[in-house]
Amino acid sequence: MTLGELVRANPILRGALVAPSVVVLIFCLFNLTAVVDQAAVLRTLTVAIVHQDAGVPAPLPLGTFRLGDQALAALERQMPLRTARFEDVNSATDALDDGIVVAVLVLPPDFTATAVAGNPPQVELIVSEHLSVLETQVGRQLSQQVQAALSFVVVVARPQLAALRPFAAAPTRAAPAPAATAAPRERGEPVVPAVPVPPVAVRSLEAPPATPLDAIGVPAGQGLPVAPPAPLQVVTTTLHTAPNGLLLQAPFVMGFAAWMGALVGSILLFFGTRRPLAAGNLGVVLGARTLFPLLASVLAALIGVITVAALTNVWDHFWQLWAFRWLVMAAALTTMTALFSVLGFFAFLLAVPLVFYQSVVAGALAPPAAAPEWIAWLGHLPLADMTRGVRALLIGGPIDAVQWVNIAMLLGAAMVVVWTGTVLWGARRRPRG
Repeated sequence: MTLGELVRANPILRGALVAPSVVVLIFCLFNLTAVVDQAAVLRTLTVAIVHQDAGVPAPLPLGTFRLGDQALAALERQMPLRTARFEDVNSATDALDDGIVVAVLVLPPDFTATAVAGNPPQVELIVSEHLSVLETQVGRQLSQQVQAALSFVVVVARPQLAALRPFAAAPTRAAPAPAATAAPRERGEPVVPAVPVPPVAVRSLEAPPATPLDAIGVPAGQGLPVAPPAPLQVVTTTLHTAPNGLLLQAPFVMGFAAWMGALVGSILLFFGTRRPLAAGNLGVVLGARTLFPLLASVLAALIGVITVAALTNVWDHFWQLWAFRWLVMAAALTTMTALFSVLGFFAFLLAVPLVFYQSVVAGALAPPAAAPEWIAWLGHLPLADMTRGVRALLIGGPIDAVQWVNIAMLLGAAMVVVWTGTVLWGARRRPRG
């Protein structure tokens, strides 16, 4: 047998000639066109603002002076993020729980009154760690940005605040708080409905232990100068806290591992059932392509959950997480099998990019809105539901975050495609009598 005859008789060898070129094309094309612009991502994030500042009495024509109006105007000009007003803390916290906003900023009713009295006003910033890695990082950095922006407003307004003290001290009926507009800054954005949720307990920040003066070279009996109080205080509350940093990366790692395992398993299943299908064993091939994804996912999901739980020392919701990961992996493996059942070798052109870039649409590292337009069509698949469900079971989230039905529907649809493609290829390769 010559080399040419060997290549013609074995389609795998023909694929070996083309595969390196295809891989180079796919990875060069996708990596250069799927670069996430961080500035563009920040513009997709929204901070919820609850403006409860009641203000203080002021001479006419003002009537009521609210420092919160000036503070929020300055903050919105400086932040690269969008803002949306909410009527109360509960509705804003519910939006944060659902991942609609990245943080919640609350200006209390006594914001202006505290500043007029000469004391540092206090605002509350509510963040969460059950969102994507980028959103979690943005939430952690917001405290410093809010502190700097609002403190500058308070310092600049001090002469104006001092002039208002006689009016604020007068026994005048307090002015009502401004009615929240509950509308986003940009037109066309949906208004989030106010859905009551359990109140969030504010945890005070713990100060580090004091260091003895002699330990830093200060002689005994000699004190240090007292630093002036900060012009404004930001109290940060975390809605859902990850016990450790590994859990922040776990949803991305588990998602990528599931789809990579699905790719490898579907390739082996495809090559292992090609000859029986060509020989006319349609029923056996249908059974293998149906049952193998379901059975192989049981052990694969268990290994993934045990590995994550052992490394993070978080064993909460273990059985529910195992069941959910089995459903996710079964859906992923069946979807990959469906591609090969219909397209044959050409399925590599879709399967490989799907494995490496599903995390962009799934919101694993950045919110799904940051995905490039050309790949956003993958959002029709419940990829984001897979990530949100894992985060909810590992870190926390809304009650309905674990979307069993959507992923089960994907599994069922993929099975139908597997059966259809297998039957069509089986009829095509059936020996003619």
